[in-house]
Amino acid sequence: MRTPEDYANGIGIPLELIRGKSRKLHVAIARDVYWRYLRQRGVKLTAIAAMFDRKAHSTVHSGIKHAENLISCKDVIATPFQRIIDA
Repeated sequence: MRTPEDYANGIGIPLELIRGKSRKLHVAIARDVYWRYLRQRGVKLTAIAAMFDRKAHSTVHSGIKHAENLISCKDVIATPFQRIIDA
């Protein structure tokens, strides 16, 4: 499983930003794609929320759905982040 550190280094966004609450588009999408990755590996929503200091698992669920929608339509921002995970 890719660690958050490996992912952050691979995409060139500091881990603090990915773990933070930035709403900048590229950071938010990168975070959502990583949450999706974790969920696909069987990590529970509540565990992902705790790892990223979120109060509710519903925030994570919403982010994962957002990432899935972007990836399914081959979004120009989300697709490169997904390629890093797939590598």
